[in-house]
Amino acid sequence: MDVTIRSASGIYRDRLLAVILTGMGTDGLMGCGEVKRQRGRVIVEAEESCIVYGMPKAVYEAGYADRQVSLPHMYQEILSFI
Repeated sequence: MDVTIRSASGIYRDRLLAVILTGMGTDGLMGCGEVKRQRGRVIVEAEESCIVYGMPKAVYEAGYADRQVSLPHMYQEILSFI
């Protein structure tokens, strides 16, 4: 995830929206840091709807998440950034 997100952030810069859903570990954390440095946006899945709250939690606790949203509301949240 980090390699993919970092690559996209270099191309799309402030037009990039990264969405981190349920997952184990911290994969995506460094990539989301780069998204924020490029002035992009990051949404993470809220703990209550995650099966594993590892990846979203790491991004949220690092302060990279613009919003934390439960899965049933994710679609609307993504649309609000477009």
